[in-house]
Amino acid sequence: MKLTALFAALLALSGCSGEMSNDQCLRREIFKECLAGVPKGPTITGISSDWDEVVNACGSQAYYLALRKKDQIKAECRV
Repeated sequence: MKLTALFAALLALSGCSGEMSNDQCLRREIFKECLAGVPKGPTITGISSDWDEVVNACGSQAYYLALRKKDQIKAECRV
């Protein structure tokens, strides 16, 4: 979570101009790679578990790492 906040702050301070959006193709790839790098989790959990946090962290990182200027994203990968 701290890494996500740091990345968001750096992005804001970098002075990126232009409208930003997510490259959904890249986001999907980053998310899959993140989950592939963690050990296999339990098949059944309660309401909340550490695995929920792992999935949320992968999703959050994928979101921020896939931010691009809209004009740099292929049409089929736009939101």
